[in-house]
Amino acid sequence: MDRLNQHNFKDFLSTAKETEPEELARMMWPDHGTDPRTTLAPVAERVFNKNATQWAWMKEISEYADDYQWLMERLRDEKSRRTLVSIFNYRISWNKSDLTEVKQTPKYFEWDILDKPTEPVYVDGGAYTGGSIDNFLRTYGDDYMSIYAFEPFPESVAVLREKYSKIRDVHIIPKGLWDSESTVNISGQDQGATLLSDGTVCHEYEAESTQIYTTTLDSTLNELPDFIKMDMEGSEIRALRGAERCIRSGMPALAICAYHLIDDLRTIPRVLSDTSGDNYEFILRNYKAGGSAEIVLYGNPIK
Repeated sequence: MDRLNQHNFKDFLSTAKETEPEELARMMWPDHGTDPRTTLAPVAERVFNKNATQWAWMKEISEYADDYQWLMERLRDEKSRRTLVSIFNYRISWNKSDLTEVKQTPKYFEWDILDKPTEPVYVDGGAYTGGSIDNFLRTYGDDYMSIYAFEPFPESVAVLREKYSKIRDVHIIPKGLWDSESTVNISGQDQGATLLSDGTVCHEYEAESTQIYTTTLDSTLNELPDFIKMDMEGSEIRALRGAERCIRSGMPALAICAYHLIDDLRTIPRVLSDTSGDNYEFILRNYKAGGSAEIVLYGNPIK
């Protein structure tokens, strides 16, 4: 099959929409035999979650071709459109050379594509040990209103509390962001924990189960955020649904990771569009050549 580009992308999606996943897989990998469900499964690493393979990607494309065309039409700039095609090529081939659009600059604080807020309220969903907060402080110095860091793992929370104990208005919330006040069982720790589509969080490698506490952005914040970053190993969708009031009323700038789950690329922009009344423009960037890539969906409120 020919490599995808912006000119044939729409035709490819139209074909995928009318083609069963098995046949679509045979079209793309004719040398893999007659049963792609078994012959393709070992080809790819389990980069999204335990059950995701190239076969799952074929099903995703076939069943949701219209959603990916919708996304392509709503990406703001040429680089975003090239990035989306690049991701498709990579997920089809698993050849790193197909990830042609890879940025090396620090993630999230992309002020050449985001409208930079003035004296912002900053939300860090998945703060880990504060790398993104450090980058935020390097950008703003003391010219911010407040910082809310959400991190469910006690070891990381301890680091955050010590690290920012003398920095003003940094609020450490020892919970994960979700769509409800709840508890979630996970397997794995910190950056290695991954959320499965059934609401279970699971690490690619077997590990002891841990229970974390969750909350919503809407129930936690008494002020509206100006900038939200989320990198939460697959819980981004649930967290965004728990932030509908903040997003709808505040229309913050957004930097949302969109690669932990196989459907993140289509579901995250849909949720944001529905929540805001279609009042965001989207920018797509990738920061890693390999693995699951590191895809960030940026949202700029439409003025």
